[in-house]
Amino acid sequence: MNKDTFELFLVEAATESKRQRAVYTVSSVQEAYDKFMTELKANPEANQKLKSLTIKSGTVSYDIFR
Repeated sequence: MNKDTFELFLVEAATESKRQRAVYTVSSVQEAYDKFMTELKANPEANQKLKSLTIKSGTVSYDIFR
């Protein structure tokens, strides 16, 4: 990563009754996973077994803000 770009992580999860998505600007997959799981566990409605979890990363240029 350089000073002209930043990395995004898209976390997608499916439980028995719901799909959830979140985007994080952290530095690693592990950090994105940890943040997502912390938020998921803090939500009593989402206290269900995960059926699937996907993490995708991408690099974005700061030029998109110009």
